[in-house]
Amino acid sequence: MSQPPSIPPLPSPSSAQVPLAARYSPEQLSQIAAAKLRAVKVRRATTVAVMDAWISAVFAGFAVLSGCMGIENLIVGIALAWVAWHSFRGAAKFKRLDASGCKDLAINQCVLAACLVAYFSYALYGVTHGKSAAVSMIAGDGNYKAMGLGDMGASLDNIAETVVAAVRIAYEILIGATILAQGSTAIYYNSRKKYFDEYLAQTPAWITDLQKARIL
Repeated sequence: MSQPPSIPPLPSPSSAQVPLAARYSPEQLSQIAAAKLRAVKVRRATTVAVMDAWISAVFAGFAVLSGCMGIENLIVGIALAWVAWHSFRGAAKFKRLDASGCKDLAINQCVLAACLVAYFSYALYGVTHGKSAAVSMIAGDGNYKAMGLGDMGASLDNIAETVVAAVRIAYEILIGATILAQGSTAIYYNSRKKYFDEYLAQTPAWITDLQKARIL
């Protein structure tokens, strides 16, 4: 009977600096090279998760800092911070080749979509019912004609109505774009599980152990 390939021990911190060719046999180097090729989609998913986490963290910071402009901004900021924290946790699972991160990140995207849709819907309600402070600053109170400005007042009224309509359409687009973007991202994360499972099933355990230890 042929002897199974020997499983090399985990390198010490000092030996980790030694080139791979000096640490492993040609057969083991071939297995490592094949594993790296199989891991392309796994590494790509990890990169996406890390970028997603940092983007969520940046937007959370901006939202919290703008909390002085309205309590709703602070609430959204806290929600985004929660999402960012879970995004970093999911990305960390990906780095450990833990396929459970796929489901965690997919759910996280659904939570993010719910938060953003709720915020944009609240803002849309304010614009539609004339309760948006931001729109009032831009378009005024929409009652210029009653101020006795004549034709100029009518023109300003038209401008105010145009601004309100444009902002309302913008929020409607944001709601639709959020559902599409976060929904597709959730589907993407959920679809990565099969690649993690395939990679772990096809890759020797000693290689995945080294990768989990961030040595390879």
